[in-house]
Amino acid sequence: MGSTWVTSPWGMQPSDVVSDGRNLWVTNFGGNSLTKLDRNGNILLTVLLDTPSSVILDGRDLWVANAGTNENPGSIFAKLDTKGNIRGVFGAATVPLNIFFGDYSIWVTGQGTEDSPNISVFNLSLDGERLGRYGVGIQPRSMVFDGKNLWVANSDITITKLTVSS
Repeated sequence: MGSTWVTSPWGMQPSDVVSDGRNLWVTNFGGNSLTKLDRNGNILLTVLLDTPSSVILDGRDLWVANAGTNENPGSIFAKLDTKGNIRGVFGAATVPLNIFFGDYSIWVTGQGTEDSPNISVFNLSLDGERLGRYGVGIQPRSMVFDGKNLWVANSDITITKLTVSS
C-alpha cells in the first residue's frame, strides 16, 4: 500500500471534505469557496461562499457552515445540490464552524465571541426550520451522534452530552 499526493490550486486553507459517493467536496476557508473534485483531484466546480468552514451531506443535499466575516457574520448554506446550486440559506449561530447530520436533522456549532463565548448548538430540520437550541460549553467545536445522544466537544476542555432521541 502506498500513498499518492493530490494537490489542487483552488485556494488557501481547505478546512473540511465530504464525499457524495462519486466526487469530493472541499470547503476552502481561506479561498472563500466550496470546490467539487473528482477522485483524481481535478476541479469540476467551484462555488463562491464567505469563509466556509465545514460541509456535510444529508444523503441528498450538501450543507455548508459558512463562518462569514466580522462585517457579515455567518449563515448556513443549505440544500446546495451536487450541481452547485444553492437551494436555500438559513441563519445560524454566530460564526458557525461545524455542521453535522444526525437524527434526521442538521446540527450546528458556533465559535462565539469574546463577549459571549457560550454559543449554543442549534438543531435544524432538513427544510431549514430551527428545531432547538441547546446550551453547551465554551466554543463548541465538534459533534458526534451515537444514535440517542449528541456529544459536543467544547474548547473549555469539556464534553457536553445532549439527549436528542428517546
